[in-house]
Amino acid sequence: MLNLSKKTSLNILVLFTLWGLLLPKESPAARCTGVTVHFNIPDEISITGKKVGDIILDFEKITTISGSCKKENTSITEGQYLYLVDRIKQPTPPGNWCGDDSVFSEISPDGIVRLLDQPSCGQSLIYYGLFRNLAQGAGGVLSPFNHNKLLLNKKIPGRTKINPLFFIRNDFVSLIGGYPDSLQSEFVAISGVKDIDLVYTPSCSARLENVVFPEQTSSAIQSGTVTPQQASINVSCDDILPKYTVKISSPRGIPDDKTPTDGIIKSDNPSVGYRLTWGDNQVGTGNVALNSALTPARLPSTSNFSLPIDIRPVSLVPKVEDIISGPSGSSIQVDLTFN
Repeated sequence: MLNLSKKTSLNILVLFTLWGLLLPKESPAARCTGVTVHFNIPDEISITGKKVGDIILDFEKITTISGSCKKENTSITEGQYLYLVDRIKQPTPPGNWCGDDSVFSEISPDGIVRLLDQPSCGQSLIYYGLFRNLAQGAGGVLSPFNHNKLLLNKKIPGRTKINPLFFIRNDFVSLIGGYPDSLQSEFVAISGVKDIDLVYTPSCSARLENVVFPEQTSSAIQSGTVTPQQASINVSCDDILPKYTVKISSPRGIPDDKTPTDGIIKSDNPSVGYRLTWGDNQVGTGNVALNSALTPARLPSTSNFSLPIDIRPVSLVPKVEDIISGPSGSSIQVDLTFN
C-alpha cells in the first residue's frame, strides 16, 4: 500500500508539471519597449454615394507601428507567435484567444460608425503587430497587422465630426501563442489621434419640361374646364437627398387680386393666367403656394426623382367676352435648395 501511494503522488506531480509547460506564465517584466502605434487619419471622408454598411476607413492602410518586443528564452516559446494587442472586450474569454474565425463589432456612441474586426482573437483583441514563429528569446521591430475596418452605420446630412478611434481602450498586452496565461501588460503610445469630418452633401441638377397647350375656346377657359398639362421638375443627384426645399415663382408675377396660395400666375395676355397645382403629394396637395420655400411632405427614396406640376389656363377677367384671343405665354421659375 505504501508503494502504491508514492507512485500515485508521483503521477499527480508529473501531470501538473506538464500542464504548466503547455500554458506559459506571465513574465514579470514587459516584453516590449518604445512601442508607438500611429494612425494616419484623414481630415475628412466623403460619404456621398456610400450606403449604410459600406467601409469608409480601412485601418490596415493607415496604421504604422514602431518599437520592439522580445520573447522569453524558454523551450515553450519556440515557434510561437508573439502578439501585441489592445483588449477591447472584457472579460477575457477562456482558452486560446486567437481563433481566425471570430468577429468583433462595436457601434460608436453616436451611432454613426461601426467597428468591424476580423479576426479579432476571440472577440477581445485588436491586432497591432506580431512576430511570426520566433525562436527562443528572439525579438525585433513590430510590423502592422491590423484588420480593423470602420463601416458607415448612419448617414447624417452636411458635415459631422466623429471619433474614428472610439474603440481604443489603451489596455495593451503582449502574449505568446495566444495563451491567456502568457499575458503581460505593455505601455503603448498612440499618435495621430484626431476627429474626422464625414461629409454628406449630394450635388444635383434639375430641368423643367416645357408645356404647350393646343388652341382653346374662351368658354372653356372661362369655365375652367381646359384639361391641364403636366410639367415635371426632373432632379438628378449623385446620392439620395436627405432634405431639400423647392420654391415656385414666375417672372410674370401674380395677378393683383390673387394671393400666392391661389397658385395663379400671369401671362403676357392680361386676360389669361395659369393655375399651378401639385401633380402628386410629394411636396403638397392642391394649389402650389408661390414665392415660398416649401419643405416636401415626402423625401425621395432614390437619387433621381420628379416633381409633377399640373398647369391649367384660367380667366383673369369676369366675362367670357373679355377674354382676349391670341397667344398667352408665361413661364415659371423653380428654385431648389439641397441642404
